[in-house]
Amino acid sequence: MVQEETLKRDLASALAAKYKLLLATSRQQKTAKRYEDMQAGRYRPLVEDPANLDNELAAAGGKLDAVLGLLDALRGAAPQLGPDLDRVLCHVAEV
Repeated sequence: MVQEETLKRDLASALAAKYKLLLATSRQQKTAKRYEDMQAGRYRPLVEDPANLDNELAAAGGKLDAVLGLLDALRGAAPQLGPDLDRVLCHVAEV
């Protein structure tokens, strides 16, 4: 029984690691595509005025903090959702 639980935990850990690596590969492919678009002249920046970049980054950081706070609160309210929330966190932030 103990060995079965250990195997289940090991399997869950391996699957989580596999998922994180898959997401990392996807992120790297998207970054490479953006560089290719930039080189080909197809890149359009999201912020037109570079002076507004700091404000936009701060706003995005605030939104990310709010989402992370919500996920943390959800984890506290429903601990059984832990593995699913870990999967969501992989998408929200590079953990």
